[in-house]
Amino acid sequence: MRTTRKFKRGGVVTIAMMAVVPSLSSSGVGAGGYNKPLRDGNWAGTMVVGAVVDASSGAAGIVITGSGKGGFDLALAGGAASGVYTLATASDLAINGPGLTGSVDQIGSIVGTLEGIAGFPILQPSQAHFDTNGSITSGGTETPINLGLDVPAGNLLSSQLVIAASSCSIASGTWAHEFKSAIEGAGGSAKLQGSWAAKFTGTEPGATDGVLADILARGEAIHSQWFDTGTFDAAALEQVLLDADTYALSAPVTDACSPGPDGTWASPLAGMVRRLLFAIGQSDSTTAEVFRFAVAAGLHTSVLPSVDGDGLAADLEVKSGVLLDAAIAAGNKADVLMILIAADSMGWDDQVATASEALKGMP
Repeated sequence: MRTTRKFKRGGVVTIAMMAVVPSLSSSGVGAGGYNKPLRDGNWAGTMVVGAVVDASSGAAGIVITGSGKGGFDLALAGGAASGVYTLATASDLAINGPGLTGSVDQIGSIVGTLEGIAGFPILQPSQAHFDTNGSITSGGTETPINLGLDVPAGNLLSSQLVIAASSCSIASGTWAHEFKSAIEGAGGSAKLQGSWAAKFTGTEPGATDGVLADILARGEAIHSQWFDTGTFDAAALEQVLLDADTYALSAPVTDACSPGPDGTWASPLAGMVRRLLFAIGQSDSTTAEVFRFAVAAGLHTSVLPSVDGDGLAADLEVKSGVLLDAAIAAGNKADVLMILIAADSMGWDDQVATASEALKGMP
């Protein structure tokens, strides 16, 4: 049986596993992205998603963890979207209760099309297959599970590619929020994060500034490391954040075809910083120093304050509290000061007060 790592930084529950939460429909996709539409032409992208889902019932604890990775090709003509995508998923379900226990692993694949418009691309699944293995024990009797399941389009959930940042050459954002809403609407609870990034491939988009390209490459490599292992190189991440912050403040040349009022360079840089901030909010590798530079980079690239409802600021505030508690317990004055600076810049007044009081008692 495949062993699944517990997904502290988020994971995705697969569609078949979500069947433990009844009545998931493919309706209810929200209206409108919150950044400018993608330009006409061809885009090639990747997407990742992760979740921890609690579908407990009565005395039985039911927890699902998992992850998904995929890619898409999107064509835009006159603002109309078309294309295809694939998503590979892996998840595990654990049941613990009086007289009822179980562990079930599942791997799957989903294929579908892209529809909608340039500012509102929709991932519309067309079919999926899941292979499930494990066992459930009830009343002392173990029942093995070994089955394959084909799921038709009508039982699968569509989702929007929400555009968080876009330029003429690079775009990024979030997706899969609809999964979380469906799970919570059916009585479960979910911690879920999904992100995507894409490059323009249809016509010559212009050469991205070399310094920016280097920052983006290093940042995306660190994000991939975190997604695969749950940890990252804190020193390398700190350097990326410092470089991103410096770049954001230096008014560099634009990266693509038509500069906006703030310079189009900010969009791809903001997309990378945003993905790193989500990782920083979830990873055990985050240090107080990394957190301080992360908040600064987020503010200077206009990623922070975050968009209402995306959960980024809330995750960072929780992480800030955890780091502050640890720093106070260890008597680490430097770390307390780092968190104080970050909390003050974000307006987290309770943490500012706690840190300030703690510093008074430190030598």
